[in-house]
Amino acid sequence: MRSVFRRACARAALLSASLIAVPAGSVAPAVASPGHDARPQTVSAAAGLRPGCAWDLTVASIPPGYNDFYATGARNRYLVGAGTGPAGLRALLWDTTRDTATVLDAPSHDQAIAMDVNNHGVVVANDIDTRRPYLWDRGRTVTLARPRGATSASATAINDAGTVVGSAVIDDREHGIVWSTHSPRKYQDLGTGDGWLDLNDVSESGTIVAGTRSGEFGITVALKGTATGGLSRIQGLDRADDSNAHAVAGAYVVGSGSWPGATDPSSIRWHGDTAVTMPSEFRGFDVNSTGLVGGATEALLGGVTTGQAAVWDGDTVTTLPNHRSEGFSSVGAVTENGTVFGLSQATDDSMEGGLPVTWTCS
Repeated sequence: MRSVFRRACARAALLSASLIAVPAGSVAPAVASPGHDARPQTVSAAAGLRPGCAWDLTVASIPPGYNDFYATGARNRYLVGAGTGPAGLRALLWDTTRDTATVLDAPSHDQAIAMDVNNHGVVVANDIDTRRPYLWDRGRTVTLARPRGATSASATAINDAGTVVGSAVIDDREHGIVWSTHSPRKYQDLGTGDGWLDLNDVSESGTIVAGTRSGEFGITVALKGTATGGLSRIQGLDRADDSNAHAVAGAYVVGSGSWPGATDPSSIRWHGDTAVTMPSEFRGFDVNSTGLVGGATEALLGGVTTGQAAVWDGDTVTTLPNHRSEGFSSVGAVTENGTVFGLSQATDDSMEGGLPVTWTCS
């Protein structure tokens, strides 16, 4: 999406290396209802940040001629996204250890956006021209299978075991799809859920989080489960009008929920089956296995409401520093080592994109 900055969702999951190619019309196990009905709690344990640490901003390397970046995924030393350069939108990989930025080729040699990366430096990206996902590994690209009958497919995440999750549009309905880097020409179709299924993330232990709805613009229901056991409604949001699950790490899930009479959705963090409402001014986008949530708050600067990158540790919302003192900023991903990756406004022109930056707590 585009406000001042663009952000796309993406993450990853653990499965068997040998996926079976399933016919596109197959369905996953039925979506089950939870066993209880409860509103989220309002308290939570802290996520383990060192008390009193200061967040420092570092600008990542910028390829010559590139601007208007996406910050979509991160895995400790590696960061991924995209930027607009001399030849249009291109997928990018940053290596913070080497302080390098690499422009990644796409199978079509055209526009692409990198969605996620694992600790081996393997990137999953989407080729915009061919409408299908691909892998990039040390300069080599491998196209992932587009499911039978699909008009388009896209990936959101990859994990260290090489599992990739995403979706494909088949007969005008979105199916949840799982691929493996070990068998990129095969795929597993998890069906359409209630009619339209988005696989948003999946943890290293194999837990998938997703959202399902009756159609492209219907009411969404947050789901959690596995590729082999099926997906079911996440506990704790039964009375919600609308809910979704965006990211998962360890026992933590981040998502959102709306209740009757509420003017805006609330950000939610689950720990197991316990749901906790985040502060109303904060919107959570990503989480790591300690429960640290990255997102944004709203601030009034010069009479204009702007997004400000922030983290929530279960107790306190901390606004992160901007590249410009009165600029916009946003979080794209939070790594296991506590690094936060996002964008921060580069110039006085609020319509220009931001610089790719990292925040670390020292």
